[in-house]
Amino acid sequence: MSRPASETITEYAARRILLETPTPYRDLQSRLDEGVTPLDDTDLAELDSGRTTWADFLRGLTWTAPSGFVRLWRHEAGSLLRHSGSGIETTSYLLADLAVTARALRQDGGALLYLPVRLELQSRPDGSALLMDQPSSALGSFGRNKLTQAGAELDRRLGDLIESLELPRPDSLRR
Repeated sequence: MSRPASETITEYAARRILLETPTPYRDLQSRLDEGVTPLDDTDLAELDSGRTTWADFLRGLTWTAPSGFVRLWRHEAGSLLRHSGSGIETTSYLLADLAVTARALRQDGGALLYLPVRLELQSRPDGSALLMDQPSSALGSFGRNKLTQAGAELDRRLGDLIESLELPRPDSLRR
């Protein structure tokens, strides 16, 4: 027996960005790991216990996460997938700007399908590549102005992060 449910399908165009660079994979990985700090479990415990407020928590992130992003997750899939015969090294990242994510959640919980931002770093024979979906292309699909604005803000911050890695800002992430 199945339970009643309604279905809504939304088609939208996503914009995937591929940024290839002669920068060696391990060098770019190191820059990313240094440039986007992991979310601190101690800070979360302070928030969960009520010893700090959401506003103070976010204010603290401005010091530890100058890009606006914190790293929620990092996985080196290449270490597993090399057994499949692939010679590509790859590291996946989930990056969140928690202030923007919270604002988006208040508009539509479905926005969390696209937040945090996923970033993929891959080795190439002549360097490395960064792949990501442009946040505004997904968030704009909701047809809500505040989500479109959140997507544009994430585009800008993602472009800033890429520049902080000493790479050129992709055209689609221009200010």
